[in-house]
Amino acid sequence: GLPARLIDTVGFGGSGGSGDLPPGFREFAPLVPCGVDVFLYFLKYGQVGAREKEQFEKFVTYAGESVIPHVIIVITHAGEETTRSITNAAFTGSNESLRQ
Repeated sequence: GLPARLIDTVGFGGSGGSGDLPPGFREFAPLVPCGVDVFLYFLKYGQVGAREKEQFEKFVTYAGESVIPHVIIVITHAGEETTRSITNAAFTGSNESLRQ
């Protein structure tokens, strides 16, 4: 395998933060001069709405538009839901924020 750099976006709201720039977010940049391969962005299942969309948009503003292809959204607290049912809900459900 190849080495990879993963950053958990803790503090951007998906994990209970305020959505403001978390302390230390900009400070990690000198530690990864070759860039970050993946940002993990956590959302709680069933709680994706306007607030979460706004927090994600703040994350993109702080990190830059080029971050989007490097983001993996991790859905937590899904219980017995399957990956397929969560993916179907994201792409075909009535939750406009989740579909975007």
